[in-house]
Amino acid sequence: MAQPYSARSRAIEPFHVMALLARANELQAAGHDVIHLEIGEPDFITADPIIKAGQAALADGKTRYTAARGLPQLREAIAGFYAQRYRLDIDPQRILVTPGGSGALLLASSL
Repeated sequence: MAQPYSARSRAIEPFHVMALLARANELQAAGHDVIHLEIGEPDFITADPIIKAGQAALADGKTRYTAARGLPQLREAIAGFYAQRYRLDIDPQRILVTPGGSGALLLASSL
């Protein structure tokens, strides 16, 4: 019987961090003191001002996808941060915003 998935999709390796997380959870369940550094998931709740800002954005109708490279205002703010903090002049057009470190690393490694 033919495989229902492409050869490329069948060649994708599992995300190794998830195996580390499973092992860390096993150790924690067995009573070991574990500090989770494997997936970047904070061990604290989202701060109230961030929750309120998200709720306000949703109420304001901001429910669509943003620009694929990130909001222009955010990219400009990031460039401004680097200019102020490190005295680096970075063109906001050269900045890409990702939803997390894994996506950024995947993007960078595919260039």
